[in-house]
Amino acid sequence: MRRTVRHMAVIGLTASVALVASGAPGAAEGTCDPRNVSVLNASAQEGGVLNFRVTTSGCAGATVEYQTASGALGYPAATSGGDFSPKSGQLSWAPGEAGDKTISVDVGDDFSAEPDEGMTLSLHTPDGLTIVDGSARGVIVDNDLVVDLLSEPFCPDEPCLTCRMVAQANAPVPRDTTVYFETRDGTAMIGADFVAPATSVVIPRGATRADLGIRLVNDTVSEPDEHFTVAIRKLSAGRVGIATVTVRIIDDD
Repeated sequence: MRRTVRHMAVIGLTASVALVASGAPGAAEGTCDPRNVSVLNASAQEGGVLNFRVTTSGCAGATVEYQTASGALGYPAATSGGDFSPKSGQLSWAPGEAGDKTISVDVGDDFSAEPDEGMTLSLHTPDGLTIVDGSARGVIVDNDLVVDLLSEPFCPDEPCLTCRMVAQANAPVPRDTTVYFETRDGTAMIGADFVAPATSVVIPRGATRADLGIRLVNDTVSEPDEHFTVAIRKLSAGRVGIATVTVRIIDDD
């Protein structure tokens, strides 16, 4: 009877050891946080590439599917197969694998001035992970609409009071287009020699230009001619052509 008991104890011990050994990978995997993924918005000019970054946390082995589609909230719909190449597939992570992944979508190019357009990339069918944010907007920035900053090369003299320049588009804009400006001091200083202008102007839909006026400070000091720079900082649509203008103020004292 003692032999039987001893034998059963050994069997039980052996079985227990085998269980721990075979359960080791599961135990190690159990120490990982569950995997979560999100996809981030992307933008690119026509002819470029939309790179959607899929962020991840956790270390469990997992997969998720993805799919592109036309349209995005707030933008005219980009056409799948025309404005961008449709794409679908699967992302996978091995157990313990870290690091984000990128889904690249090719963007088409055309020769029409048009609004920026939108498309969507969605994550679906998760296996072994949780989708935290599974929808991303892709914005295709038109590169056919060009806006130049144009100006007279100088303000005739201080009493003219206002220097005028033009944000000039190469074609009628397809929707209201905001042009954002900034000034940069040269020998002429903001506040002392000219008044800070508006930070933006709007070219109305169907128009090709918007005017910007910069008021001068008419002082009584005899001084050399001075200059400052005006620059387009960014556009709400299209691309910048001539970005900066150096304005010369002719002293009249």
